[in-house]
Amino acid sequence: MNRYRSGTSRLLIWLLAILAIPVVHVGTALSLDDPQRIERVMEQELAYLGLEKSPRSQALVEQAAWLGYDVAYRQTGIEELTRDPETKDPLARTVMGAWDGVWAWVLAMELIFIRGAVLVMVLPLLILAWWLAAWDGWAGWYLRRTVGGRESAFIYHRTKAGLRHGSIGLIFAYLAAPIALNPTWIFPPLIVTSALLSRYTVTYFKKYL
Repeated sequence: MNRYRSGTSRLLIWLLAILAIPVVHVGTALSLDDPQRIERVMEQELAYLGLEKSPRSQALVEQAAWLGYDVAYRQTGIEELTRDPETKDPLARTVMGAWDGVWAWVLAMELIFIRGAVLVMVLPLLILAWWLAAWDGWAGWYLRRTVGGRESAFIYHRTKAGLRHGSIGLIFAYLAAPIALNPTWIFPPLIVTSALLSRYTVTYFKKYL
């Protein structure tokens, strides 16, 4: 029973965290009375990416933006509800009455999906950095095991937690940031830090399995 409750609690926390991402964008735009702010952020980030130099990346990002728009505007039924401006349907009238917030939601989903596409493009480099760092860490672990190096459960558990929680936290922060972010400012430090944490996690893994 306790395991079931723990699993349910974790699922709810994840769902709330995911739902909070578009809420941050919409809340920021509406609090500043500027629903189009998200669109400007999106345009600035696309300019940072310089997609014209990479047709494949451009196609991926454009597909992600379209998917975000489709999910937020079409699949939710908003497009159908707002098709007739003279409709008497109470739900449609409510949606149209809160149009600034609704449109900010659609734009927020587009931005989130674009950032998700950027994460997908960065993922191979991140995995490569982890793999190389893990191999280097394995060499350090083997030396500790064979020549009697220092054991440190403290370092192992801290680097393991930092790798897991830090990576997840930074990804959520990237997706939810209500300002334009240049990926070249964010991902190189993230990759280097993650690689170092990966190396030390493997290096200080317990000597004897």
